[in-house]
Amino acid sequence: MRRHRADLVLLAVHELRDPIAVIMGYAQLLAGKPDGPLSELERRELATTLQRSAQHLVRLTAELSDLANLERRTLPFNFLKLSLDSLLDAVEAERRVATGTSGPSLEIGGTAGDVELRADPVRLPKAVSVLLSTVAARAGDDVGLVVRHEIREAAGRRVVALTIGDRRDADGGPAAPGPRVRFGEADERLRLDATLACRIVEAHGGQVWSATAGLAIIALPVGPQRGKRGARASVLD
Repeated sequence: MRRHRADLVLLAVHELRDPIAVIMGYAQLLAGKPDGPLSELERRELATTLQRSAQHLVRLTAELSDLANLERRTLPFNFLKLSLDSLLDAVEAERRVATGTSGPSLEIGGTAGDVELRADPVRLPKAVSVLLSTVAARAGDDVGLVVRHEIREAAGRRVVALTIGDRRDADGGPAAPGPRVRFGEADERLRLDATLACRIVEAHGGQVWSATAGLAIIALPVGPQRGKRGARASVLD
């Protein structure tokens, strides 16, 4: 537990460093500018950069707060009946807000049908969207993303397995061969937003696995089970 918390602190420090460095750098530039006032173009560029860095800091502090409340089991969830179709529609909406028309194409399909989940209709779609963005960043902007869904049996219960990847990896589906580990453990450390997304899935009684660096498998329990922190639906078997 102590090592886990230390890892989160190190991750937070790493992510906070960049926007703080930008703000400090521009502040030093302003303080040391020897050639008079800024031009209108310079002021606009400076204001845009500082605003972007400040927004980044706000987002990071919100994610840190959510992670801390998850660790303390005090993060509020609004668990409701949510169909798989509604979840995937909400994920697509989150992606459009996050990327506009600049992100990779997204194809969704599978055999699970419109099953019912018990989920927070705000937090879970956002978490899945963040994991999509994480996979997209590893695959590259020119590679389309695929989400495949199917019903699996895991630990004596039914789960929906959502396999997210680029077209080179995801079409293998949850039955693709190869060892699986918790998402992020097979390669580099996850970003703070992806770490939070995995914790949100776990709070829904699910788990996020990976078979390759560019593949995420989200397992979520089907039916009326209550979301419980630490309950895991493994698709390893």
